[in-house]
Amino acid sequence: MEAVRTIEKKLVEINKGLPKLPKDMTTWLANYAWLLVLLGVTVSILSLFTILPVLLGALGLVSAIEAQYGLSRYGLDAAGWLSVVLSIINLLIVICLEILAIAPLKRKNYRGWELIFIASLVSIVVGIAGSIIVMQPGSLVLSLVVYGIGLYVLFQVREYFASHVAKDIKASDKKPNLKTAAAKK
Repeated sequence: MEAVRTIEKKLVEINKGLPKLPKDMTTWLANYAWLLVLLGVTVSILSLFTILPVLLGALGLVSAIEAQYGLSRYGLDAAGWLSVVLSIINLLIVICLEILAIAPLKRKNYRGWELIFIASLVSIVVGIAGSIIVMQPGSLVLSLVVYGIGLYVLFQVREYFASHVAKDIKASDKKPNLKTAAAKK
């Protein structure tokens, strides 16, 4: 969690220098963040149960035909399959984190925002790893741009969720004064 807090602090500082989204837009996004996340979770789960089996079946069929005839142009090699598996694992982790975030987001608790931030970090790490595995620099650049936009929007609405816990975060960063605690006893 320490690493997440460090990254969050750095991104808060970066976000201070960026242009702000209109207040009406950020208010709307903060008010309906839980609903947008619920919609995203629903679509993600549907994609897991509908599109994913068809996609994997088709890719498996193409790979089998390719192996039979010695073609290597259309199927996936080991790195491609590893990238697909990483994507599925990423999707499952993100779905779980987003499900956990829905209720706190509805109450505008910081924990909901934090879970979405952690889900974003997981997606970034897995996305970068997947792009490196399949050696697609274009995919890496596109992923970084999309994640950058996502983090920008996420940090624009952070104040709606973090305003009441900002003091707690700052207080938790301070090292406990053991001498004062011992003197009180």
